[in-house]
Amino acid sequence: MTESSIPIRALPKARQRSRPNGLKWFSYISLGILSNAAILGLAFFVLEQIPPTYTSKAAAIIPGVGSQGSVQLPGVGQASSNPGEKSPYGYLLKVDPRENYQYIAMSDVVLTEAAAAVNTSVKDFEEFAKPRVSLDRGTTIIEFEADGKSKLEAQRNTRAFYEALVKRIDYLRAEESARQDNKTLLALDSANSNLKKAQTKLSQFKKNSPLKISEQIKNLSEEVESLRVERANLLAQQQAATSGLRQLEANLRLSTDQAADALMLQDDEVFKKLWQNYSDISANLTILNTQWTPNSPQVINLKAKKQAALEALLARSQQLLGKRMDLQRLDNLNLGLDAQTGRANLAQVLINQRAQQQGLTGQVNTLAEQIAQLESRLQTLIEKQLTLTELEREVQISEAIFTAKSAQLNLNKSDHATAYPTLQLLVEPNLPKEPVGNTKKTVMLGAVALCLLITTGLVILAWEKPSSKTDAPKDSTPVLQPES
Repeated sequence: MTESSIPIRALPKARQRSRPNGLKWFSYISLGILSNAAILGLAFFVLEQIPPTYTSKAAAIIPGVGSQGSVQLPGVGQASSNPGEKSPYGYLLKVDPRENYQYIAMSDVVLTEAAAAVNTSVKDFEEFAKPRVSLDRGTTIIEFEADGKSKLEAQRNTRAFYEALVKRIDYLRAEESARQDNKTLLALDSANSNLKKAQTKLSQFKKNSPLKISEQIKNLSEEVESLRVERANLLAQQQAATSGLRQLEANLRLSTDQAADALMLQDDEVFKKLWQNYSDISANLTILNTQWTPNSPQVINLKAKKQAALEALLARSQQLLGKRMDLQRLDNLNLGLDAQTGRANLAQVLINQRAQQQGLTGQVNTLAEQIAQLESRLQTLIEKQLTLTELEREVQISEAIFTAKSAQLNLNKSDHATAYPTLQLLVEPNLPKEPVGNTKKTVMLGAVALCLLITTGLVILAWEKPSSKTDAPKDSTPVLQPES
């Protein structure tokens, strides 16, 4: 049996790791040094070219604006001002004014004012200062921020930004105040004009009317009532005097006039002598008539004396009383009082009572005339009262409107702060301690990390790359010969 030979390849030797020689190590080290130097140089260049950025912060607060002012107007009412009702915010009840302020703060007007305050352009201020406004929810605090290349610049930018906003708010508040005041002043001028017209009409009415004030009717009514009471009292006294007078006349059987005539005659000495002479002659004649015949000379002579005495007596009585009297009436008057002195006293009382009664009657009549005149005047005043009341009411309303408008002009000053609430600086713009974001540290850490990454990569690359002079291993596979 012929044995064939089978070639058997020998197992390859284990590949040995190639290692770089000294020249390769030098080239990689040089490349690493140059790369790291370039990175670090670029980092330092960046740090020199990009200045640090500082941020200054400030905070302001909106105080409460919901207070109410009021003025009490005597006889008119109350003029009040409730800012919470008139303000569109109602102290944060519906709209937060800070949101409006945030919008105003970022307006061109405010940014232009702030940029002018720090002597820069609006574009540069917006680009470099980057003013910002943030709201602290749940409070009334507004936060302001602005950047700067230095600590002082950041602080100045923040302060200028805040002051520009405050200036704009003050301007808007003043503009609103002027608008409201002009509106109120127009209404005040109109109210003043109406008041003057009403006062002129009232003055003209008082000038041409007996009714000057409404109290005249009250005073006149009280006066009339007082006179009526007085008249009633006098009327009662008059009735009492009249009753007493009639009683005395009945007792004396003389009228008041008769009693007065009798007393007048009794008080006259001449009449009393004439009466006594006539009485004596009459008595003697009566005696002679019993002794002599009527035609006797003594009787005729005495009758002549009696007639002469009677004529003298009647003449004296007419002179005293101012009226013609006869013997019968004289006899009644004289005998009625001469019989008893008490009757003469009663006659005097009767006369006094009569005088009192007449006086009371005169007073009653006078009061009645006064009352009639006052009542007529009162009726005239009452007719004028309606017109006077209307004019006075018109004046009162005009005064009330004018006073209310005047009060409103003062009260509206507090309302202007509600449309644009005052900002109160709570935290002054601070002086920042360090730049924002720690730029230098970040750049340096990035550069160092990049250097480490490049160095590590070069080391790994130099370590693993094979040598170009190493030949590939030859084929030393043995051939197995078969046995013969």
